Amino acid sequence: MVSAIKHIAEKENVGENLNFYIAEKRSGKYLYDYKHLGREIDPVFASFNIALDRIYQYGS
Repeated sequence: MVSAIKHIAEKENVGENLNFYIAEKRSGKYLYDYKHLGREIDPVFASFNIALDRIYQYGS
């Protein structure tokens, strides 16, 4: 979905108005900082990989 949003925005010539953010956990419970990524989506996919690794740790 993230990639689709980026590609549709570029196709519709509104990509310059697009901004992505990623939540980065701070110390403390439920505290996050939101890092501005501009139009860069690679860090979003890297966070998906971390989430998948954690899911796989629980196994079957």
